[in-house]
Amino acid sequence: MPDPVPIDPSTARRRGPWFFAGLLALYAVLALAIPPRLFWDSAKGFEIWWSMERGGPFNGLTIPDSGDITKDTSTFIVWWSPGQYLVPGALLSAGVPSGVALTLVTLLCHAFGLWGWHRVWRALGFDERTVWWSCAILVTQGFFIEAFAVYHGGEALLFGFLPWALLLALRWRDRPFYIAAALPLAIAAGAFFKTSFLLFAAILVAACAWREVRRAGEPLPRRAGRVGALAAGAALGLALLWWSFYSRGATPASTGERPWSFLDVLAPLANPWVAALEGTQPRDWIEYPSGAWGALLPVVAAAGAWILLRLYRRHRGTEYGTWLSFALLLYLGAFLVLYALKSHVDYTARHLRPLGLLLLPGMALEFREGLRREWRMAGLAVLAAAHLYCAGINAILFAENARAPRASPYGYSIPRIGASALAALQRMDAACAGSNALFALSIPEARGATPHVRFVHFPIEAASLEQIRATAFRGRTEHLLIALPLALDGRARAVAAAEAFEGYQRWRIVAYDGWIFCSPSDDEVLARALEQAATPR
Repeated sequence: MPDPVPIDPSTARRRGPWFFAGLLALYAVLALAIPPRLFWDSAKGFEIWWSMERGGPFNGLTIPDSGDITKDTSTFIVWWSPGQYLVPGALLSAGVPSGVALTLVTLLCHAFGLWGWHRVWRALGFDERTVWWSCAILVTQGFFIEAFAVYHGGEALLFGFLPWALLLALRWRDRPFYIAAALPLAIAAGAFFKTSFLLFAAILVAACAWREVRRAGEPLPRRAGRVGALAAGAALGLALLWWSFYSRGATPASTGERPWSFLDVLAPLANPWVAALEGTQPRDWIEYPSGAWGALLPVVAAAGAWILLRLYRRHRGTEYGTWLSFALLLYLGAFLVLYALKSHVDYTARHLRPLGLLLLPGMALEFREGLRREWRMAGLAVLAAAHLYCAGINAILFAENARAPRASPYGYSIPRIGASALAALQRMDAACAGSNALFALSIPEARGATPHVRFVHFPIEAASLEQIRATAFRGRTEHLLIALPLALDGRARAVAAAEAFEGYQRWRIVAYDGWIFCSPSDDEVLARALEQAATPR
């Protein structure tokens, strides 16, 4: 059947790299002109980097001791993979502004990732035309472009690293013992970039072992030796990770907080192919299951099962079919186990994106050759509509970033606070330089704009009033500031947050530029700094 949009392989090989390089350059220039914001997880991770900059221990989060806020306590953090802040942190240490550093990391990860996935898809046996189709879909996806507006940290690093780990596994038959020796380092590097890499590492090891077991014409002792070397390399990598990192704290997988629901079965089946086609996070289907979007989730899951069945029939017995089968069984099985254990792992498509990237060329080939022309035309229309919808969402993100203040000159954007409120916060930070001041703020990304004071992320905005009142901080520090958005019942939350600091009785509460600033009534330094910031010039 003819392609709906024919692609000549020789022309694609000649012009394709320039096309994709041009798109990446366009995204990067846009991000340099309009610096990205920090995703919530990345902002929490950067709190660790800022703690280290102030002299804290490696990978430790330094916060005030709730028993005596004049002192600090540090906790080794395992919840977030350290690569998301240590990689851009290396650029920050060299004097690169934060907005530029985040953009450079995102650009390099996506350039290497795109190149790597092109090589993986070719190594799995897909023809040039299908691979270029897949690359074109990938580089115009909403999640791909969103990475230049919102720094997702581990997702970008994993995108750049995973295809090269997969290529290493595909060469298992050529150099089994060399690869087994390199496996501990590969596992450690992948976990350093993104903890969820360990799920895909299990797929790589299992697929390599299965291919070795089924290898014909080889004596059993030789095959057993190779499988043993593979298992030993994987076990050594996991043991080193556990000893050096994961045994020292809680992870999302080890923390049970989420109730089980029928979405735990449907979402892992629906999200991989949604991630393959658009890379979006269908949060509305998940967070509002009682609404119209929730009713669509079973339909999306059924469509995903139908697509997976067609791919299985076409690729059964092939190299791609082997890898896809292991990926589906182990990846989806792992997520179902995590959900059954009520682990604190949400079911957004970004967590299943690696599986979606493995699905993408198979879906593109099925689309080109397995569907009738009218269905392909309809599919193109749906894909174009999805891309346009996500392009609109990304346009909104870039517009919000353009209006938002910066943490510093050429720094990252902070859309959740107004420019005047951030300027007031920075003025108060400068006024408290050299003192034992403490700022309790509701947004962790504001830490990068207040380098002179001690900081605690107090999630006043998200917590309930009962949770805020149940929090207690004891002692008195030289200067104390509580800041949170005025929206909703911000004033009541501010009062509850002030009451949590038991060493203070009387407070000055000032609303300015959509934010509430609370400081002890006898703190003239903070009062004067806020008054100067609010005085028109």
